[in-house]
Amino acid sequence: MITLTKRQKDIMGYLLTNKSYSTIKNMASIFEVSERTIRYDLDVIEAWLRERNVGLIRKPRLGISIELEDSSVNKILDELTNIENIDYSMDERQYYLKLNLFLAPNYITLEELSKIVKVSKNTVVSDLDILEEELKEGNFSIERKTYYGIRVKGKESYLRRQIIELIQQGLSKGLLNIDQLKILLNGIEYDVLLETINYKEELLGLSYTEESTRELILNLAVNTKRIIDGRNIEYIYIKDDYKKDKYFETTQKCLGVIEKAYDIEFSQNEIYYLNKIFKGAKIREFIRLEKVHENKNVNIIVEEIIEDVKRHLGINLEDDIEFINGLKTHLQIAIYRLNNNLGIENPLTDQIKYRYPFIFEMSRKILSKHNETLGGKLIDDEIAYVAMHIGAAFERNKSSSFMPNVLLVCGSGLATSNLLKTRLNIMLPELRYIGPVSRTEANKYIESNEVDFIITTSPLDIQGVKTIKINPLLDNEDLSKLKTLIFKNTIRKQVSHISNMNEGNEEKKLYHFYELFKREEVIFKADCNDWRKAIHLASKPLLKNHSIDNDYVEAMISAVEELGPYMVFIPEVALTHAASQNGVLKDGMSLLTLKESIKFGDKGKEQVRIIIVLASLDPETYINKLVKLVEILEKKSIIEKIIEADKFEDIMNLRN
Repeated sequence: MITLTKRQKDIMGYLLTNKSYSTIKNMASIFEVSERTIRYDLDVIEAWLRERNVGLIRKPRLGISIELEDSSVNKILDELTNIENIDYSMDERQYYLKLNLFLAPNYITLEELSKIVKVSKNTVVSDLDILEEELKEGNFSIERKTYYGIRVKGKESYLRRQIIELIQQGLSKGLLNIDQLKILLNGIEYDVLLETINYKEELLGLSYTEESTRELILNLAVNTKRIIDGRNIEYIYIKDDYKKDKYFETTQKCLGVIEKAYDIEFSQNEIYYLNKIFKGAKIREFIRLEKVHENKNVNIIVEEIIEDVKRHLGINLEDDIEFINGLKTHLQIAIYRLNNNLGIENPLTDQIKYRYPFIFEMSRKILSKHNETLGGKLIDDEIAYVAMHIGAAFERNKSSSFMPNVLLVCGSGLATSNLLKTRLNIMLPELRYIGPVSRTEANKYIESNEVDFIITTSPLDIQGVKTIKINPLLDNEDLSKLKTLIFKNTIRKQVSHISNMNEGNEEKKLYHFYELFKREEVIFKADCNDWRKAIHLASKPLLKNHSIDNDYVEAMISAVEELGPYMVFIPEVALTHAASQNGVLKDGMSLLTLKESIKFGDKGKEQVRIIIVLASLDPETYINKLVKLVEILEKKSIIEKIIEADKFEDIMNLRN
């Protein structure tokens, strides 16, 4: 809902009672403000009137007017007179405070914030104290300066990202509408932004999806406004060869539309930053395919992928038309991008690598055999999209052995239970949900059916099945806990599945600990209380024998920071790894034990005593090593012996 300031009410009263047109210049003189301020106020007034199906009339050379019947004029005047302050909830109030703080180009006063949320200054101060603690977790801080006001401090790239998230949140929750957004982004015209995107599409011969177009418009609007407000992006090191990238060149060209419209200049850093956003946008692959010459060898690659999925993962995708057509189209587009030096960014690449390592590595191996056909080597972001096609096929294939069976137990009413299930289906589609059922029904169901874990809204104690309690409204903390549990369950099933498929293989045998680790690759009972330092320490043997370089160590740490402690899927053991191109020089594996347990990662509460670093150039080697490791470490007694060991001889004969 649009709210009006006192000045905006006065301006509207003036327009309603003035029977003739009034110019912006005249109104600026009457109300003793700038013409720019009047233009902004008129945008707000127009949005307020639109909510009441009334239009603001703007005529060139004449000015502004509101033409209404006298009865309608009186009705609106009465409403203006009787407008009371809106009572926002605490959550709503804090949302508007946060949004306006982040959008402010500089300091904003306590009085201004008080007027925005329509509460006392003391209440705003209390709200800011709460917000301050929340913002610290996002690497932001609140600065309060006497005679100036309040502002949020942080890296400009982080600030922009937060602004966009807040706007998206507001639009989805009904706290913000398009008219309000236009007002907040005052002066940024939709047509200019759309022209910019259309020019980009024309230069590259592609089309963005409708969803991506909306996201690009929002990103361009926010970034343009920040530049106009004098808030420039921090320095980013850009390699010279990157500037020669076709995608970068086309981004530079299309941003010229905005530069001309608003008399601004995008720095190289700004172009680089926006280029990454463009590269991450989804492309509508079925449009403009006339630019993409059909590569008949794509059929061979797809057939090989289907065969490998069947052989390695036991899932038949021969009749999955959606998968086949989707993958073929994607590969045709991928070849086009490769041949034209067009990059792409997949925001889910790291998650795919960690959640479905076998699928990702299998996809990489298959595609690497066809580099000549493809026109070069596909980057990880492209490979991850292929892995996503396979993953999506798994979700459609209810026989998939990787989909966790989840029993939903609700102590709340039917409506709440069904709402929770709907939200879970949307947020976590990779689960096979059963229920909701009552607590009594839960015990009966588990006796005769396979359940991987239970999600419950009330305390529940069922022996032998992992239970996770969540809020019926499914908050972010709940989602984080569930995602970690899903990952652990999924990767366990993948390991078990591959291991079982190899049962008949002649090479299948018992193997000992010394076959996996060399003496010099194991460090015992290190004194360390920080997980980052522990990864550095665990990596030392592999750095020493030149299996990895320092980039690989940093890549592992970044993965844990970004994704959480997902690799702690065996109690007390962290299996850390990263993509081979991040610094793997040759195959290697090292192990570190700690004197005391440490919390692993910033996002979870997982405690570990063992850290294993796994590095491999070959996907098959990686998978085989991981399968062997998990089979050994699945036994609690073995983990205990490793933790207690003082020297290599204590563990060398441990076996699966």
